[in-house]
Amino acid sequence: MGRKNRNKGLNEFLSGASMTVAFGLLYFLNGSPLWLILGVFTGVVPMFEGLSRYAREPGDEREEHTPVSRIGQAYQEKEILRVAKAESGVLTPTVAALKTSLSIEQAEQILQRFVEKGYAELNITEQGRLEYVFPEFVPRLPNQPQADPEDE
Repeated sequence: MGRKNRNKGLNEFLSGASMTVAFGLLYFLNGSPLWLILGVFTGVVPMFEGLSRYAREPGDEREEHTPVSRIGQAYQEKEILRVAKAESGVLTPTVAALKTSLSIEQAEQILQRFVEKGYAELNITEQGRLEYVFPEFVPRLPNQPQADPEDE
């Protein structure tokens, strides 16, 4: 659905741009301010709405393999890890979203990836809340040995 909306946004942008050019030419040739007003409402406004829709919607999966998106993904993962450490190793998607720049859905996807890779565990509380536990950040008692991250 995101790709379809993204294409629709691009189409809106191009249609708005062409209408802006058309009414701009009519204004230039005729000089009537009516063409400017029509150009704004039928061209400029849809052009910016289309640009906004295009920028808001995610692209296709191939874009995830670009170096820039990998850097963004690494940054997002570090944001989650910092919050997990601050929260003593127990984190919910809502808290992660609140304390990072991520949406709840993005935070949940990243947390789920951590579970799939074995960096975190998923627990469901008696109230049905999803909690992601990062064992490395859970405080240990003084007599318990702490896992060395380099051993893994």
